[in-house]
Amino acid sequence: MAQQNEIAALTAEWADSPRWKGTSRSYSTADAVRLRGSVMYPDQLLAYNCSSSFKKLQKKEFAGSTEEEQFVA
Repeated sequence: MAQQNEIAALTAEWADSPRWKGTSRSYSTADAVRLRGSVMYPDQLLAYNCSSSFKKLQKKEFAGSTEEEQFVA
């Protein structure tokens, strides 16, 4: 389902953006999304890092030896 959303978004971008006006392609948007790779976008990285940090906080996996050392400003 997420891939269908990406295909629709890319199709709209290619149709509406002046950047792509006049560009012809021998492949479809579905091909472009399928071959895109697994590199995360900045917002996906942010969500992953926030989730990871929150899990570490819940498990109390801090860098310092005590909680007091972690929160000293």
